[in-house]
Amino acid sequence: MPCVETSRLLLRPFTGEDLDDFSRILAKPGVMEYLGADCKPMSRGETETALLSIIRHWQRHGFGRWAVVGKEDGRLIGCAGLRSYQETAELVYLLDEPYWGRGLATEIARACLRSGSRRRASTASSRSPGCATRPRAECSASSA
Repeated sequence: MPCVETSRLLLRPFTGEDLDDFSRILAKPGVMEYLGADCKPMSRGETETALLSIIRHWQRHGFGRWAVVGKEDGRLIGCAGLRSYQETAELVYLLDEPYWGRGLATEIARACLRSGSRRRASTASSRSPGCATRPRAECSASSA
């Protein structure tokens, strides 16, 4: 899985070591409220299921969501990337509340789309993912 860097962020593959930090983020009502009508904070067990799904998505599709890490402090601050939704690649992101309003979502979206475009251009297969966005992600972070 490739890594992507921006001026302020590192987008890298998730690992099992991210579970505690990711769980802390997904347990926050403020973070979860924008993901869909019935989204609720996730337990550690639900977060573990979501994390494993994110890792498996990369293995199945060759693209997916990265762990978003702040370069300044090396802290996990969310996730972002492309995921498969109804046979189309969908751009998704989620950031911890202290990182809202800093232009990071725009920075992340540009980096993800650039990376997706490069990967598509370097792949001769017509099955390479395209890019689409939707205004709201589905509730379950574990859906792939």
